Amino acid sequence: MDDKTVYSLFSTGHEYFDKGQFDKALDNIERSLEISEEIGEKPLIARNCNRIGAVHSDKGNYNKAEQYIKKSLRVHKELGERVHASLTTAHLYLCYKYLSKEYDKSELNNFIKNFNIDDIPDRDNFILYELLGNKSCLKAAYNQIQEKADAMEDELKEKFLDYPTPKKIIEEYNKVMH
Repeated sequence: MDDKTVYSLFSTGHEYFDKGQFDKALDNIERSLEISEEIGEKPLIARNCNRIGAVHSDKGNYNKAEQYIKKSLRVHKELGERVHASLTTAHLYLCYKYLSKEYDKSELNNFIKNFNIDDIPDRDNFILYELLGNKSCLKAAYNQIQEKADAMEDELKEKFLDYPTPKKIIEEYNKVMH
């Protein structure tokens, strides 16, 4: 297997994830993880584990999500990827929240203080909002979704806004900010 195949599987799985097609997402991302472990592609191992954890989290399988996200976090830390490690920590803490486990909100608040939230991806901003109740994270996520949608043709825009994450962000924004 070459690098293109493993990244193609990851990208395809990510697309399925975005659309809420979780079984297809898992099929592709788990195959990508298997290959990335065989070839020792650590950055992709971390990304695959994070995304598999996100799929399980969105499916409500928080214990399984926690396992994959912890592995992702270990690899990001090994690689010295501070920003990825911080965002992965937020994903882990979301699992903890739903599993009624303790987590350190101050660590996430410090991350937000030291990082431009407009540079944090919309899904991650929404997770930070869910964990901290920080409305500026929700607003940033909403604005990012709107900016993406505004760049699309009407038919594609309609499909995109109906994907699980954009839909959740918009619904929460309308509930909280209006």
